[in-house]
Amino acid sequence: MRKNKKKLGALLLAGLMAVSTAGCMPTAKTEDTAAQAGAQDGSDHEGSKEAPDSEIAGRKQGDEGTGVSEIDTTTPITLRMNWWGGDSRHKATLEAIEKFQEKYPNITVTPEYEAFNGHEEKIALGIKSGNAADVMQLDWSWIPTYSPNGDNFYDLNQVSEILNLDNYTEEDKAVFTINGKLNAIPISKTGRVFCWNKTTFDKIGVEIPTTLDELMEAGQAFKEYDPSYYPLVTKELDRAFLMVYYLQCKYGKDWVKDGVPQYTQEEVAEGFDFLKSLEDSHVIPTLQKSGRRWSRLD
Repeated sequence: MRKNKKKLGALLLAGLMAVSTAGCMPTAKTEDTAAQAGAQDGSDHEGSKEAPDSEIAGRKQGDEGTGVSEIDTTTPITLRMNWWGGDSRHKATLEAIEKFQEKYPNITVTPEYEAFNGHEEKIALGIKSGNAADVMQLDWSWIPTYSPNGDNFYDLNQVSEILNLDNYTEEDKAVFTINGKLNAIPISKTGRVFCWNKTTFDKIGVEIPTTLDELMEAGQAFKEYDPSYYPLVTKELDRAFLMVYYLQCKYGKDWVKDGVPQYTQEEVAEGFDFLKSLEDSHVIPTLQKSGRRWSRLD
């Protein structure tokens, strides 16, 4: 029973965090939608095993299959919640936890948070060792990795009377549904944009580019002004996104659909050629250069 009550507390906390924090979920199509707070049965470190319907926290006898649960507001419960982010997210999440504990004074939430670097490694180790947090913030693409059959995270459909799933579109829920089990809920949608240093563009005498040709021309102008200047600076992840966006614009199809890559080896090679052309045109530095400790990065 204590295990079930802890599970229910985790689900309540997941619902609060879903409307109180922000994540990384691109706004493109269903297959590209994401970031979320996933609720895992972490009590007694048995989170990889899903409880049958009769074991769902607070389920009344005789109500099997009706989705009716009772919220325990008296038994002391301690939950761990893990997320990544910057100072603003940490502050907002900690404030949300305080509000949650005011509403449910019998539940104590132990926060665990860090920057994104190393976050996935920590999550992976916790899941593998059976010591993962009760509520976790994951990147949308990690869900099928850590729950390929939909069994390693709790099925949130089972507690729809606690978590108001009507707040989410069917498309949003479909992203995190595996074998009919809703493994997570999104807490926000985000996208990527280009940020230009207008002061530097004005100094070099180049307009902010609005086409690929203009971007290539800007690269040459930056090189002539100072070879250490580039219109864009991208690290590994940004380059990958840039390549995917280029291919999606050219071919008009999703990068991955239903877990299956949609691009041929030849098409992916075109994407790498595109990145090489940006390097050759002095639009972006090579990874070797961008990995160095630069004195200035304009």
